[in-house]
Amino acid sequence: MALRVYTDGNKVWALATPGPDGKRLRVLVRKDLGLAEARQKAMELKLAILRGEMPLPAPAASPPAPAEVTFKDVLDAYEQAEGNERKSWSATRSSLNNVFKKLMSKPALSLDESNFLLASDSYPARGQAASASRYVRPVIKWASKRKLMQKGVHSEIETKQTNARTRVLRDDELKRVLQTLGASGYDRCARFILWTLARREEAAQALWGDVNLDLGTWGSFFLNVRRN
Repeated sequence: MALRVYTDGNKVWALATPGPDGKRLRVLVRKDLGLAEARQKAMELKLAILRGEMPLPAPAASPPAPAEVTFKDVLDAYEQAEGNERKSWSATRSSLNNVFKKLMSKPALSLDESNFLLASDSYPARGQAASASRYVRPVIKWASKRKLMQKGVHSEIETKQTNARTRVLRDDELKRVLQTLGASGYDRCARFILWTLARREEAAQALWGDVNLDLGTWGSFFLNVRRN
C-alpha cells in the first residue's frame, strides 16, 4: 500500500495486490484516511478481491504539464537518463548550476537562446561560462526531442573561445601561496611545480635519477622543455 500525492495536491491511498487471475492490480483504497484506517480498508479490499469482487481501479499518476517543467527539472531528468553515465557529470552539473543559476526555476519551454547567452555573458568567470555553454547544448537537444524545451535552441548557443590564461599570479600572491604550502607530498609537489614551472605530469613522473644535486639541475625537465 502506498500514499500517492498528485500535482493538484490530492492524496490517495492505493493498493497493489494480486487479482484472482494472478495479475497485479492497483486499486483505490480511499482518500483522507489515517494510516491505521487505510490498512483496515486495504485488508477489506483484499478479501473482496479474493471473493471476485472488483473494486474501483486507482487513478494513474498524471505527469505535470510541460509548462510546469522547469529548467532544473530538465537537468534532473537528463542526469537520470544520461548524465550519470558520464564520469565528468558531477563537475558538468556544478558548472551548469553556477552559470545558469537564474534560469533554474523558469519554465523550460519559455527559454530560448537569448536567456542562455545573457546568463553566460554576465557570469564573471569567462572560462567556466564558455564551458557551461558547451555543456548545456546536448542537454537542450535531448530535452527538445522530448518536447520539454524549444527546438533549435541548442544550435544557437555560441561557445566563445577564451584564452587559456587571462593573467598570472603577482609576486605577492605567489609568496602567499608558497607560505600556505606545508610538508605533505602534495604540497611539496605543488611547491616544486611553482619553482620550476614544470607540468603536473612531469613533476609526478620525476625520478631521482634525473636529478643532479651537485649541478642543481633536473635533467628530465630540461629534456622535456627542449623536446616541446
